[in-house]
Amino acid sequence: MKFKFILAASVSYIYIPVFIFLFGFTKLYVALIVSACLAFCIYKLYKDYNNEIRGTGYGEKSSFPLWTMLLCVLILFIYGYYMGFGGFAPQKGDWGKHNAVLNDLVVHQWPVYYRNGNEMSMLTYYLAQYLVPALAGKIVHSFSVAEIVQYIWNVYGIFLVFVNIIVFLNMYSNKKKIYTGLFILLFFSGALYFAQAAAYFIYGGRMDCLDDRYWLMGKNFSIQLRSNMISLMWAFPQWIVPCLASSLLFRFKNYVKHYVTLLMPMLLFASLSFIGILPVVIVYALYMQFKSRDVKYLKNIFSIENIISFLSLGMVLLFYFYGNVFMEKPAEIALHITNYGNEFLAYFIFCFFMFGFHSIIIRKKYKNDCLFYMINTTLMLLPLFSMGLYNDLVMGGGTALMFLLMMYIMDFLFNSEKTKTYYKARGILVVLLLAGAVYPLLELKEVVNNDVITEKQEDYSLGYTMESYANRELDIPLDLKYNYYSYDIQNNIFYKYIAAKKYK
Repeated sequence: MKFKFILAASVSYIYIPVFIFLFGFTKLYVALIVSACLAFCIYKLYKDYNNEIRGTGYGEKSSFPLWTMLLCVLILFIYGYYMGFGGFAPQKGDWGKHNAVLNDLVVHQWPVYYRNGNEMSMLTYYLAQYLVPALAGKIVHSFSVAEIVQYIWNVYGIFLVFVNIIVFLNMYSNKKKIYTGLFILLFFSGALYFAQAAAYFIYGGRMDCLDDRYWLMGKNFSIQLRSNMISLMWAFPQWIVPCLASSLLFRFKNYVKHYVTLLMPMLLFASLSFIGILPVVIVYALYMQFKSRDVKYLKNIFSIENIISFLSLGMVLLFYFYGNVFMEKPAEIALHITNYGNEFLAYFIFCFFMFGFHSIIIRKKYKNDCLFYMINTTLMLLPLFSMGLYNDLVMGGGTALMFLLMMYIMDFLFNSEKTKTYYKARGILVVLLLAGAVYPLLELKEVVNNDVITEKQEDYSLGYTMESYANRELDIPLDLKYNYYSYDIQNNIFYKYIAAKKYK
């Protein structure tokens, strides 16, 4: 399997939904102009990435063990089944939203508008992961078809993430590494249980959350960095493409000239993941410029590809989200500093066991890697802030960063010199990885035990549409009223000048 095909498949997976959005949600001339700009930038990205691989000979052509990879694909389909893809197995709480949004995209014209009393609104959400399944369902007028396509599309995305890891970490010729890598990918998490146990030891019963598989909770705060599995089980749009783009960033981090082209689509797939990774790449690009002291590198930051991607796709997406992001919202879901009070030590405990201990163990190998340090710095800063009813900023913003940390850990495990120090570090990492996998495995066991194979088990807790909640006058949870809509759209720039169709 040649790398150029893996690269083409990965970039296509990221950008096909973007083009669907452009031609479905924006005026034709906007879609054509932006698509032409993006086509140029994508071509340049693909050419440079492919030449980089060809120049080094690293991973240019990979021979995967056929039966090993087929077994991995089967495992991914079974895994996807229990994540709730397709609605066959019990779905977690966020699937009520996923199903309602997908159904609205199948049934309604694009963009999706709602009228609820005197309140007129537009569905404004990170929609990209839904668009390929929604288009399939719209063509044949079937939500069931959209569900099946969503199942296949999601598993295909996870498979692309996995294949890129195999290639970039040079694992493709070793079956043991492939299976180990798959296990780490599916169940990677910080050692939350250790963090909870340490907090309980220090604070006693007022921080007793040992039976919670998601949160470290105190008197006035709750923080969570999701495991890979919990992200896929609850919020798959926030994991698949952010991690696919991050895997490419891991390998081609020095190609700053393509940062905007690679990462801007993430805003339409998972806005919070984009926010989380944004300071990392900005500081890394500036650091590389300072380190090189080369005017040519500054030109890479302000490359024609970065500028065109931002002025085309970037501006369309900024106008699309503007009505949601900048409307007046209640203080409870706005951005604020997390109040740890006299339990501030819990913040350090959380950071240490979720990612800090892992990073300390492997730091010597990456002591000159600014990206490694920026990932850890950003992960430390995120829990100091809170935004959203359930502190979505930390959960979503940390997704791509935790994935990148996982890639560093896997690179250390599979590609380090086998010294005595390495074996000691590996032993500690194995303990941390297995401890982190306990809660995801327990969650998976619970879903398997509750599954009824002969029945579909979709979550329709919000009904079949998001329209019922698009009203600021309703007495409903704040996240339902404010996370998914732009109100007052008559004054919205996207609605007035960019949207493909007006409300009828």
